[in-house]
Amino acid sequence: MAFIQGFWNLDTITILLQFAVLIAITCLYFYELMNYTDKELRILRLPGFWLNTGLLFFCLGQFLFYSSFAYMAYKKNYDYYVLHLVLSNIANAILYSFLTISFLCIRTKS
Repeated sequence: MAFIQGFWNLDTITILLQFAVLIAITCLYFYELMNYTDKELRILRLPGFWLNTGLLFFCLGQFLFYSSFAYMAYKKNYDYYVLHLVLSNIANAILYSFLTISFLCIRTKS
């Protein structure tokens, strides 16, 4: 990728590919969860549900930012600093809130 986007530039193509793969994996998890028919599930008590929901929101926010980053940098619009600061803080707050809920849902069976 250093030959395509340059050595000193941010490699947004790889970052977008990474977030696209993570979004696809979380969507696959939700698809499998909807088709799970063995027994009745309480979704809100599944740690994996909360983990994947937080990851999905985080990846969607970051994917949208990095997809517009190259265009904003090309137009020399430096508002992306503020946009990244706000968006990354909100995405991190959502991710860590859902991770906290996920860890609270784990119960040890004795």
